[in-house]
Amino acid sequence: MRRAPTDGLNLRKACLPDAQAIADLVNAAYSGREGERGWTSEAEIFNGNRIDMDEVAALLVDPRVIFLAHLEDGGIAGCVYVCIKGMSAYLGLLAVRPDLQAKGIGKRLVAEAERVARAMLCDKVEITVMTSHRPELTQFYERRGYARTGRFRKPLRKTATLDAKVEGLRLEWMEKQLRC
Repeated sequence: MRRAPTDGLNLRKACLPDAQAIADLVNAAYSGREGERGWTSEAEIFNGNRIDMDEVAALLVDPRVIFLAHLEDGGIAGCVYVCIKGMSAYLGLLAVRPDLQAKGIGKRLVAEAERVARAMLCDKVEITVMTSHRPELTQFYERRGYARTGRFRKPLRKTATLDAKVEGLRLEWMEKQLRC
């Protein structure tokens, strides 16, 4: 089996003291101030922050979650988590600092998350994406082998439900079969 390229990443497992830094990173990547937004910005879809420290902390203490942090310039510059659910894994909160986006960090974080899922004996990775409002994000995952499923759910995060600018927002499940 060929290992996915993670060269250039300085990875470690995130822990509870990282909760605020991760929340700040995710919010900068998805909700950043004007002029600081990367291509992942959801400013046209939501008001306010995408996540808070308490929501991140809950993930960090969940025994099913492995939260990876990419370190650069003395801080957390990228992150992704993998939640193991039996033989499948859920990938979430993929974020890269806006000034470092479009340099391959996100795709290498996805590859590393998939490697972790394989190591945990998962045969499938699932994600949820706003396919109707974020076609560029959907295409990012399709280029990595994820397929749209036609199954949808409402956003679960409290900020997504309270601060949405778009009526009837839904997330589509996408999935990728893993090869061992």
